[in-house]
Amino acid sequence: MSEEYATSKVLLDRLNARLPRMLELQRHVDAGAKLDEGEFEFLKELVEDANLSHQYVARHPDLQPLASRLVSLYGQIVEKALENESKG
Repeated sequence: MSEEYATSKVLLDRLNARLPRMLELQRHVDAGAKLDEGEFEFLKELVEDANLSHQYVARHPDLQPLASRLVSLYGQIVEKALENESKG
């Protein structure tokens, strides 16, 4: 198994494991809820993984649309969470 294939598999496995939770967080904040500490930690992990995978995605332009959508989803979650926090 090549290193590129192994990296792709790890990234896709992580995405498959985390996407349902990301979508649940989006529904959660869209409903007006605030995030708890565990949810903030999860978002922090997503940022760390995105930073680690950035160079890999840059080498594979076919992954850039998916990466962009994930970054957009993350941004929407954070923006709505901040809005909910400011409401008190």
